[in-house]
Amino acid sequence: MFISIDNNGAILDTHNEEGVDLIQLTEDQSKEIAHSVYGHSVYNYIDGVLSEDATRKADVDLSKKRNTVALSRMDFMLALDDALLLSTVEDFVALPDTSSRIKIMWANATVFKRNNPEVLQVSALLNLSDSQIDGIFGI
Repeated sequence: MFISIDNNGAILDTHNEEGVDLIQLTEDQSKEIAHSVYGHSVYNYIDGVLSEDATRKADVDLSKKRNTVALSRMDFMLALDDALLLSTVEDFVALPDTSSRIKIMWANATVFKRNNPEVLQVSALLNLSDSQIDGIFGI
């Protein structure tokens, strides 16, 4: 990991203006410097990215995962069962007021996508959190 340190000892990211000396440090070394300069570790790294940028990167990564992850029908059913939700979802789908789109998807889908509108609709109607849905899809 490369980080930049300015003349005041502040740890900067690697994309600074010209003139800032770059030195190669391990994550532990960079945290030690931050601790010695500021009295605590004010900069945390996630995959070599400063924490403020890492939060944005993590949000983008999570969004990409949510948009691309899909489970086979069997894996989706097993994940629901592991989460103790299979019978709840089956009961919901069997209700007379459940939309025909959801019923068709449930009966015929061979792949279930995390951000499929019907999956999200059922999840919302069952008051499932994003974390619960992510867990089902292994995110």
